[in-house]
Parts: sequence; structure tokens; C-alpha cells
Amino acid sequence: MNKLQTIIKKCIEANESIVELKFGCEVEYVDLVFSVYDLSFGEICIVHREGGRKEKVFESDIKIIGRPITLEDVLMAVDKTKRTGCLNVNQAGILEYESSRVTQRQEWHLGKTLEQNWELWSEQEREFIYELLK
Repeated sequence: MNKLQTIIKKCIEANESIVELKFGCEVEYVDLVFSVYDLSFGEICIVHREGGRKEKVFESDIKIIGRPITLEDVLMAVDKTKRTGCLNVNQAGILEYESSRVTQRQEWHLGKTLEQNWELWSEQEREFIYELLK
């Protein structure tokens, strides 16, 4: 399991609503990723996130991926680790972790998901989040 997968797993363990089937949830259908836009009358309406293809499916036809992971989910997962240090986040999205041994800072691009931030971060920044959750 790579670092990103580990972080996602820890976030889901801390907040199971990430993988609940509801509006905005991502699902896999015929080897493509779709987003749920309606749940009514026993059918699930999904739209392909690239191209806009729409489908009506049943729950048995899909694999739930979950909704995109946000800063809130990561903070909830960090809280569940019972770390002894202090983690703060300011209005600009700067995460600062302070313990008796070290102070680390990192920018979280607000309005972006974990996966989007992951692409923007250096290996050192990725390691920071990973170390908080492993």
C-alpha cells in the first residue's frame, strides 16, 4: 500500500461517511468512474466525470469509491491517532504540527481534495501528512 492509499484508508476508518452512497459519491461502473447525482425510486443516477455520460443503475451494478477526501477528513483522522503534539490550521490553510521535538508547517490548498493536493505537494510535504497518520 502506498502513502496516499494509507492516508485514504486512515481517513475512511476515522469517518466512514466518506464511503456512504449519496450525492457526490464516486462509484465505479463498467471500469469507469462516475459521480452520483440522484438517488431515488431504487435507481441511482450517475454521471461520468469526464464527458458527461449519464446512466441509471442499481446498487448491485456499481462499486462505491466514496466522496473526495477533504482537509476536514484528514484532521479527523489525525485526531483519532491520539498524537501528543498539537496540530493547528489557519485561515490560509497552513497546517502546523508542533511537538516537543519538532515543528512542521505545510500548506493545504483550500478548496482542493487530498488527491488534488497530493499532486501539488513535494515528497517532503507528502511525508508530513503520511507521518501524522501512519
